[in-house]
Amino acid sequence: MKRVQVFISISFFGILLTSLVCNSFAAAPPKEAPTTMKSEPTSAPASQPALADEGMAFFFEGLDDALAGDVETGLEKLREAATESPDNSRFAVGLALVEDYSDRLARAEKERSEDYAKAVNRVKRYMLAQSYLKELRDKKIDTKLRSEIKNAVAQLNNISDKDDLATADDEEVAELARKSIEAVQKLASPLNNAQKLLKGDDSQYAGEFRRICGDVTGDFQEYQQVLKIIAANNIQSREGFLNRLSSVEERVAQNIADLEVMTAKKPWRMALAHTRLAKELALPKDKQTQQTWYLDLIADAQQRGKDSVANAKWYDALSAYSGLESLEPENESYETSLKTVRRHVRVLGLYGNGSFDDDTKTEKPEEDDLGWRDIVSGVDSDMVKRAISQLDASYVTAVDYKKVATGALNSVKVLAETPQVVDTFPGLKDEEKRGSFLKAVDRQLDYIEKKSRVDHMELALVLNAILSASENTVEIPTEVLTVEFTDGFLSELDEFSSMIWPNDVEDFRKMTMGKFSGVGIQITKEPGEYLKVVTPLADSPALKAGIKTDDIILSVDGTETKSLSVDKLVRMITGKRGTKVVLRIKRHGKLKPFDVPLIREDIRIRTVKGWRRNPSGDWDFILDKEAGIGYIRITQFTDRTPGDFNSALRNLNKAGVKSLILDLRLNPGGLLRPAAKVADEFLKSGRIVSTKGRQVRETSLSARWGGKFLDGELIVLVNEHSASAAEIVSGAIQDTARGAVAGMRSYGKGSVQNVIEIRRQRAYLKLTTAYYYLPSGRCLHRLNSSKDWGVDPDYKIPVTPRQLKRWLEIRRKTDLLQEIDPDELSNDLAKQFDADIQLNTAVTLLKLIKLQKGKLAA
Repeated sequence: MKRVQVFISISFFGILLTSLVCNSFAAAPPKEAPTTMKSEPTSAPASQPALADEGMAFFFEGLDDALAGDVETGLEKLREAATESPDNSRFAVGLALVEDYSDRLARAEKERSEDYAKAVNRVKRYMLAQSYLKELRDKKIDTKLRSEIKNAVAQLNNISDKDDLATADDEEVAELARKSIEAVQKLASPLNNAQKLLKGDDSQYAGEFRRICGDVTGDFQEYQQVLKIIAANNIQSREGFLNRLSSVEERVAQNIADLEVMTAKKPWRMALAHTRLAKELALPKDKQTQQTWYLDLIADAQQRGKDSVANAKWYDALSAYSGLESLEPENESYETSLKTVRRHVRVLGLYGNGSFDDDTKTEKPEEDDLGWRDIVSGVDSDMVKRAISQLDASYVTAVDYKKVATGALNSVKVLAETPQVVDTFPGLKDEEKRGSFLKAVDRQLDYIEKKSRVDHMELALVLNAILSASENTVEIPTEVLTVEFTDGFLSELDEFSSMIWPNDVEDFRKMTMGKFSGVGIQITKEPGEYLKVVTPLADSPALKAGIKTDDIILSVDGTETKSLSVDKLVRMITGKRGTKVVLRIKRHGKLKPFDVPLIREDIRIRTVKGWRRNPSGDWDFILDKEAGIGYIRITQFTDRTPGDFNSALRNLNKAGVKSLILDLRLNPGGLLRPAAKVADEFLKSGRIVSTKGRQVRETSLSARWGGKFLDGELIVLVNEHSASAAEIVSGAIQDTARGAVAGMRSYGKGSVQNVIEIRRQRAYLKLTTAYYYLPSGRCLHRLNSSKDWGVDPDYKIPVTPRQLKRWLEIRRKTDLLQEIDPDELSNDLAKQFDADIQLNTAVTLLKLIKLQKGKLAA
């Protein structure tokens, strides 16, 4: 994610503001960006009264400046207006709005600056730990230090967190607090033991280690004080103490995590991760890439990447090259190395012997995780040959068969050259047979390289040659070679083209249809823990049967959930409509577990959400009733989305709401036509989107009169995770000047994938067949050579990872379908709004526009 600055920076506000204020977002020709970042303020709308005095002039100029992103200049003028006319309530409202927003921006910038400094400091600390690692080993205390910190982490896991204490009843909370106090007290012992191991060590490393331990000790004291108050249970409300506890929890968790890295076998990995974070947070004034610490880290990562590849330490190599590529994306050598390493990691993950590298082992997998045999089950080479035959007729551009054939062969070669898979495929243990097979692969590579022209028939023949070579030498299963060969050539086309193999077909159908048969619960699971209910879905069997948020599912049809994977449990809970499944539930406040029998039904996923959830599960789409501002969030686009969206707009129209925020952040996309239908609700006429491909004739979808929100003020929120269909909607609204877009630049996934049936629906080929084009004719897709892609917001509002995490955590709670006190929900929503600077920006913009038009009550 690119975060260039925290304060709004806008490249074309002059033209945008004209559409916002004068035309009420009416359709207009696509706007062009002026070269300067600051726009000239627009004049007051014709509908406004003549400027009778200097105060009125300052007022409208101040609103113009604020709307154009120059908040500080706007503030100065609004203060002058308020000074000239101290009794004018309209001036006071405008000033208060902009002052409040300015304060929010200042807090956001302060947090960004603090987070950047912390990230840089952690990088330096982790590199310090890496540099001291050999000395710890020489003293033979590295393992002991690691063990003591591991013991501290184990005790930390025994402490009840804020959520546990918030949902417990009075009797249970006292017991949870008491046990937590015991865990905190026990946590001090391993930290003291760790510091004793460094006794007499006056190095910089030992000093930093002691400093962190001191911070943790100080936090422990506050932790115990708060827990004792909660345990005493003589307070009217726990909320204030729980919030205080949450703050301490966050500090302790981070400090313990720092100690883990200080004693880790490979601190450099975390150094790279925090350098990436620092890059996201950095402003040009920080000059991060010129800093000595940064240059040293890049040099260190380069060497580690080379060494790791040479020693077949693929996960180390992945850490090194993924870090380098994200930090310096313009360096093509990093991208090339990363591509090869990722393929080794893929092979290792699917077929490996359970080791990451020489000194790091994977955790024991949970029972019934899908193995490679399940993944390749039902695959045969004929499926691939049929898929290959579709490339010329369907792919978006001319296929470079030399490139895709080379990719397929290199994929097979990586499989044979990954030493960790020899236990899975015993034929590779025979060096003579393995050598013969690799020579056969190299012969095919040479053959393809020398050919002046390669077509789809050659690709199919290459597959035959590889299968035959394997059969005569290493005897790798045909299904495995077929899958790796296919993944290799499709990855050379683009990142979105892929095969949907037989094992994936059912899940694919569920995802695209937006419905499945089950009981209607969202679930989560930590390794080695029981399954936990996130929330029941509206109108589901689970909700009707009384399943609640945070219920623990101990078993499914008598089978304990603790040792099973989430994928396995999902398959057990879902099933044929009308069949029964029994969940054994453990609930806070209930002494004994109990069984809940459920009859599976068709479950439809709701993709249209509002601001506030009612106990029935329905949404209230009004964010600010007094200002008349509505809020609709779309999580993805399915066949049902347009109908639900239309219903939401009808509700807003009945309530007289004339301003709307459409939230498409974190929306990964979905289906084209539903997205066009949503955009159509805002547009009176004109093209919404068109698709063009090499073998696909140009098609377009246009607006038809009759939308439910053709004239009201509109702001669309997008971020780096808004993709595909979400970009079509936001891009069409921006391109036609129907509304403004705020947030951060979208993902840039503007390609069309056609799903082609293979072997009577036994498998599918998902192939990129066209690109999306906005009304202006601009391609949405982020091609390698393109500099203009996705939807670039009119109002750019960066968000730090910490800020994003904060409001998402609150939103997850307010999204839940659960019994909750209305006042508590209102309080949580207020916190969510306060934490979301992008949503704040949208609301502020709409209120300023209304104020400028004289529509906002003063």
